[in-house]
Amino acid sequence: MTEVDNHTEQGSAQHWWFNDGFYRRARWILVGYTALLGLWMVTGWGGDAVVTAADDIGEVIAAAGAAAACLARSFTRDASRKRFWRLLGLSCLSWMVGQAVATVYETVLHKAIPFPGAPDVFFLLSTPLAIAAVLSIFDGPVGWTSRLRSLVDACIVGSSALFVSWAVLLEGMFHTDGAFLEKTIAIAYPVGDLVAISVVLIAGGRGRIGERIALGWISFGLLSIAVADSGFALLSQSDATTATTLCNLGWVLGFGMIAMAALAPAPEMPRLIGSGERNLVPYIPFLLALVLAGRFALIGEGLQGFLLLDGVVAVGFVCVRQVLTLRENHILAYGLEDKVRARTKELADSEERFRNLISNVSDVIAMVDTEGNGLYLSPSVATVLGFEPEELLGVNLFSLVHPEDISQVAEALEASTGREGPGQIVEVRVRHADGSWRHSETVASKVFSNGVHEGFLLTTRDVTARKILEEQLAHQAFHDPLTGLANRALFCDRLDVSVARVARTGDTVSVVFIDLDEFKVVNDTLGHRHGDAFLREIATRLRTCVRGGDTVARLGG
Repeated sequence: MTEVDNHTEQGSAQHWWFNDGFYRRARWILVGYTALLGLWMVTGWGGDAVVTAADDIGEVIAAAGAAAACLARSFTRDASRKRFWRLLGLSCLSWMVGQAVATVYETVLHKAIPFPGAPDVFFLLSTPLAIAAVLSIFDGPVGWTSRLRSLVDACIVGSSALFVSWAVLLEGMFHTDGAFLEKTIAIAYPVGDLVAISVVLIAGGRGRIGERIALGWISFGLLSIAVADSGFALLSQSDATTATTLCNLGWVLGFGMIAMAALAPAPEMPRLIGSGERNLVPYIPFLLALVLAGRFALIGEGLQGFLLLDGVVAVGFVCVRQVLTLRENHILAYGLEDKVRARTKELADSEERFRNLISNVSDVIAMVDTEGNGLYLSPSVATVLGFEPEELLGVNLFSLVHPEDISQVAEALEASTGREGPGQIVEVRVRHADGSWRHSETVASKVFSNGVHEGFLLTTRDVTARKILEEQLAHQAFHDPLTGLANRALFCDRLDVSVARVARTGDTVSVVFIDLDEFKVVNDTLGHRHGDAFLREIATRLRTCVRGGDTVARLGG
């Protein structure tokens, strides 16, 4: 099956799945599903047990839908994008498994969800899978450096955001009652989500506008999940046992948006290329952290404990980013130099091939301006016309054309006006260096530069030998080869013309038929050689006896 047939078959197989109609319906399904679930939890219909079961199962369905959409998308794309959708699908699937285990605890076993417990393993695993998915679509001449720098950018955002969050909110959470592992895992949720969102934002900043649609859905989806995770972390540290409606709807809406990204009939996910320092996203939260650190310094409070450690880590990431950026620029610069050298060599080789081609072409190739002055002539002009190329530079080449043929050249050039490409073929006589006239066949093509007509490209071929041969063939077709007199065909033609003229003018026409008696005796006694000489002599004498407009023909032989 050809590639075209394969795309056609593939397109028809997924027509109902990845198209605008299904995409619009899926958006309404997401809105309706989220609204219905939110209304159910707000009204408390069926009691706490039913609401909890509906909430847990609804979140499992949302994550499962996102995983199914991403994995289905992975079966219709090339290797790099397939890896992206597959990793993102596995991220959603990991979260779904964690939620399914949590649902079993709450709905089936009627037990509190252990924290930390088995669900947290799958919940936390989904974040690095999502980050790996986005990093998989980075590509370019810098390879792993670009991916690593993008990850470092995300770490800068994450550590800087953690610095601000810790100073404003999380430090109070961490100093509440509870085990160290519980508090650490609770904080790991929003931190991991911040890093994931940062990677997506960095990736979106490097894609084309049309390609950011899917990344936009994913960004909003991860943001919704991050808000839900942060709310869950706050509730966990405040002894809340049931997630609020905001947290539950945040997870449902977040995975719904990821499903929308997979279903969107927009351009495929871009292969992103890291380039320089145009992406300022990592420095925004870092500057906020610096401002907050400056505030602590102004009020006399130094950085201590976790804030000091996190600040050092953030600065370290910034330094690593600068090193990676320098290396990336270094690689790009060397790559550009290699491309320039390769391109220069390619142009030199192309010019050499063109020069060799022109040098070995028997036709004369000339470049003239609009006035006909020579700008370039190929070396073959020396063979064809006897001039050295340098002799004709700046010389009006039309002056070499026979005066009787110059009008044909003008007509040919006029016929090519307003039309690019090969012009008309014109046969003219061109003066040789020795003063003789050579028959030539010339093609004039217009030369344009930036849409402006700058001259003509003349390709001239010497056809003198051909013209002589044509004249010889034409002469042989209408003349007797022995005597050079007109043959029967030419005689009949001129006789028809004369008779037609007589009919118009009333003049008379005369035909004289001459026979040589006993000519056979000459051939038999003296030989055919002398007989042919005798015929030629007769023909010569007859020509001297007639006027210029009369025709002497040989009908016999």
